[in-house]
Amino acid sequence: LRGIDAVRIFLERTVDHGAQLAMPAHGVPLSSSAEIHRLRGELHGRIAAMVERGVRDGSVRLDLTMRDIVTFGSLIAVPQPGTDNWADLMARQIALFIDAVSTAHLPR
Repeated sequence: LRGIDAVRIFLERTVDHGAQLAMPAHGVPLSSSAEIHRLRGELHGRIAAMVERGVRDGSVRLDLTMRDIVTFGSLIAVPQPGTDNWADLMARQIALFIDAVSTAHLPR
């Protein structure tokens, strides 16, 4: 699985499970729990590994960071009030993000 594909799948699953996520960017207080801290670190490590894989396989831009994916994920995870067809709208946003961070359109 190429890095760019792993990022896309992660973002799609973020939308699918957004209502189940506790997200500090949406007002959920940061927990001081050691378990939550460990889980957050594990998640960030996995996202960083996706980025590193994408850099190694040439599928993502060299300047893409774990923080970029976490930030974008927080924007697409929770439906905005009054927005119809959230999943469809977010599928488009994910496609645009993937296009922006992919190297597919860059000359080799």
